[in-house]
Amino acid sequence: MNCPKCKNPIEVNANKCEWCGANFAVIETVEDDKQARGNLLVSIVNKMMFGRSDWTLEELQYQKNYPQEIEKALFEMTKDSQKSKTNASEIVVVPSYLNILQRKAARKTREKEGVICRRILNAPLAVALAHYFDKEVADLRTAIVILEKNSIDIAIIELGGGVFEVKCYNGKEKLDDNIELITELCRKSLQDAENVVVDELILVGDFTHNSIAKRNVENVFAKTGLNIGNIDKLQEKGAIVQMGILSGKVKNVLLLDAISLPIGIEMEDGIMTQIIRANTGIPTKRTETISTEVDNQSSIEIHILQGECIKAEENVTVGRFSLDGISPAPKGVPQIEVTFDIDANEIIRVLVKDKTTGKEINVRI
Repeated sequence: MNCPKCKNPIEVNANKCEWCGANFAVIETVEDDKQARGNLLVSIVNKMMFGRSDWTLEELQYQKNYPQEIEKALFEMTKDSQKSKTNASEIVVVPSYLNILQRKAARKTREKEGVICRRILNAPLAVALAHYFDKEVADLRTAIVILEKNSIDIAIIELGGGVFEVKCYNGKEKLDDNIELITELCRKSLQDAENVVVDELILVGDFTHNSIAKRNVENVFAKTGLNIGNIDKLQEKGAIVQMGILSGKVKNVLLLDAISLPIGIEMEDGIMTQIIRANTGIPTKRTETISTEVDNQSSIEIHILQGECIKAEENVTVGRFSLDGISPAPKGVPQIEVTFDIDANEIIRVLVKDKTTGKEINVRI
């Protein structure tokens, strides 16, 4: 374990930190006095919620002796706080493999019910938040695998110092119990994460009872899977933590998320050119320069796509519009800049600008 004061490693049963001198001797009056323990618990949770570290000796002792009580109280306080102050808003948890249109539909569904969607949260990241947000970890690489009967949702996440950095997402629905496809997607996740060595494997979902699927996943990641609880409860807890981060109640936690599917535009011969590749960290901003395909072309159509297929028609159309007023010129001469600006909610703003005339069009998707 680590010292709650200086964060350096100490022996589990140590009574004193060799690094900073903090004393962990048990105070009997606190052990026996329920009211005193309750007051300490409230004080500790409040300080954690607001990012304070001015611990008293009694608070340091309590953190050492009752970590599970603190975790439970912190979760309940965050949950109650968000229910009372944000009862008209929420975090919507979705599978990471959903495209932009599917995410937009999920958001609109909740808005029709009178709920403001503060953030779309990918399910594997929600599980990671639920499990790790109040744990002290450094340079830990975890694979989160949500394995259901007809779907799989995977993320590899680097943790340390309160930072959750998503290295990759992978997933697919309508698996039809395809064990080979499950194994293939796990291997692809490691490749997308540059073949990192995974330190922990979190394996949750209804299909984890399938011994063959479970064993194949564990073999790919070379780790025994940890089943940390019910997937619905984990996602709920992860959403509460995310709401706490957005509202400022949960301090010292930084999410570095990524876009799960590539985004690009259709070019000549019906080919999709990826402008933002899968697993690019968001927010992000990228620009691609294109040109006309025929002489004296006065307008250009921008066909925005999302998906991993080379052929444009096999991907999802997320937007289509035209820029008019291009000055007459031989094909290939006009310089048209297409800029994609994606925020943390995967909302896209596209700016198309003719560098010669200065004419532009700005679209929000």
